[in-house]
Amino acid sequence: MQRWRLGVQMGHGEVAIDRQRKNAAYRYDDEYCRVGDRWLFQRRQLRYQYYMSQKELGLSLAGRQRVRVPGAAPCDAGIPEELRSYMAARPGGDDD
Repeated sequence: MQRWRLGVQMGHGEVAIDRQRKNAAYRYDDEYCRVGDRWLFQRRQLRYQYYMSQKELGLSLAGRQRVRVPGAAPCDAGIPEELRSYMAARPGGDDD
């Protein structure tokens, strides 16, 4: 019996922080392990496609710094740019 599994979950969320609406698109890459008769998280990685206010979304979606969490400097989004399939589809990409 296999003792581990991989999973992917994508989602979209909206929250209000300091009376300002924030939008997020994200992806979880999960690894599960079997312990007895239960599947448990072994590892979970969260990556954002974007996290920003509605106003910023229209101005910044085409750029790479699409993660704009209140109180922190803007940073690069993790998806799709870090996905192997995205890199392979780009000119000069390699999917080995």
